[in-house]
Amino acid sequence: PRPITKPIPMSINGVPKKLSFTSATAVPREYPKVLKPSRKFGSRGTLPGQFNTPHYIAVSSNALLEHCNSRVDEDSGWSSMVVIGDDSNHRLQVLDKSTGKVISVIGEKGSARGQLSSPLGVALTCTHRTVPRMIVLVADMGNHRVQAFDAKTGEYVYLIADSEHMKGPHGLA
Repeated sequence: PRPITKPIPMSINGVPKKLSFTSATAVPREYPKVLKPSRKFGSRGTLPGQFNTPHYIAVSSNALLEHCNSRVDEDSGWSSMVVIGDDSNHRLQVLDKSTGKVISVIGEKGSARGQLSSPLGVALTCTHRTVPRMIVLVADMGNHRVQAFDAKTGEYVYLIADSEHMKGPHGLA
């Protein structure tokens, strides 16, 4: 068969260019090695440590832990944690990253402040407003808002944005 040449119109830095290629070769795709999980958390259910449609996860980074712990004494420091949005149970669960032990369960179904409806996005940050705290931010999709909670206690801390400013938030970064 004869090679096929086809021009491709495009511009580079606003200057029109015509590139062309001659034929194409099919190369078998190499797939990455299948990874195996290093940790497994929980099972299906409604008790602490159990999940029903878990969505989104946030894991505390070493840099965040160092930043938060730099302002507290050793005994009250934070360990590595995993936060999982437990969609159908309308809550978040904060787990110790090493042991899988439940640190706190945040929220319950409802629309009042501190309650959740289909929490989807989660993120971790640190604040030093009055006392140093590891803060969990949650995209509360069903209530059209973003709320902040204390990661250790599960206590509602503040509202970041509400339904006047957003509809159905899904993710946070």
